[in-house]
Amino acid sequence: MIDLPEDLRDFLSQSGSLEYDTAESSIGVIRLKSLDDLAESVISTHPCCQSIIDDPYKSFDGTYQISVCNLIADSDDYDPNGLFCWIPKLATYATIDTDHGDIIVFPYVTWHEIVKNPLEYLDVQWNLTDVGTRVLPWLFFPMLLKDGRLIDPYPKHCKIHDLAITTQTKKHHPLFEIFRDADVDRWLEASRKYFPHAGLPACTSELLSCIECFDLELRWVNEIEETTPPLDAKKNLGGFVNCPRCGLWFSPKDSAVFSERIHLTCGQKINVLEVGTK
Repeated sequence: MIDLPEDLRDFLSQSGSLEYDTAESSIGVIRLKSLDDLAESVISTHPCCQSIIDDPYKSFDGTYQISVCNLIADSDDYDPNGLFCWIPKLATYATIDTDHGDIIVFPYVTWHEIVKNPLEYLDVQWNLTDVGTRVLPWLFFPMLLKDGRLIDPYPKHCKIHDLAITTQTKKHHPLFEIFRDADVDRWLEASRKYFPHAGLPACTSELLSCIECFDLELRWVNEIEETTPPLDAKKNLGGFVNCPRCGLWFSPKDSAVFSERIHLTCGQKINVLEVGTK
């Protein structure tokens, strides 16, 4: 049985409906499910869709798996999946924009409050107000990769190092994402074995991490940087270079893609040779 708030159960058991002016709404006409029709299901959203901060898994081929109890049976204008729901893990009502990945929750709001002013909550996807709060999906929901592997959200404690996982004002090594994305399998193997809780953004300025995991991941990045042998690549007549690792053409003058002799797209060290160099 799904653990639902008692006032919601009472309302749905009496086949209640939400009363609001549909002409003044963005959501339009909806119909609630009956209590007997409620069931838990999973909504999948893609990374790099939520509109708060950069998604740490934006380059991964996978989706967040969000277990919900959908409260809307059908809608005249929208797919009811996630349109208004209860998220058991967070014990809160929510609306999920499945097209854009936004998860907007209503902490501590009761069903009684929602009934009094439904549109304040139902229309929040179109008019975000103070009652709605966007959450970062990687902090609460697993990422399911295309090959079936799961990347779980962090627990409160790192079992490997017997340390609490806390928020800290630290940043990943500038080359971390480049080396990780160049070989995700290598990173996953090392991460799960040595530093599973190295750091996920909790906001724009803090990482949620185990301090020992963070240090070990930093060593992993430094080791790759130190042991990657440089390869030679010659400029063409236009001054562009073809990366010998990823095959992309770039200008060595473009610091956004080439810095400190490293092609920032794939992490390859390159000795840039001038035209005519043998």
